[in-house]
Amino acid sequence: MSQASLLYQGQRMALADE
Repeated sequence: MSQASLLYQGQRMALADE
């Protein structure tokens, strides 16, 4: 998995966590 994908997923998870 590319770093861009990991960053994208991380941001989505952070947004969904709020």
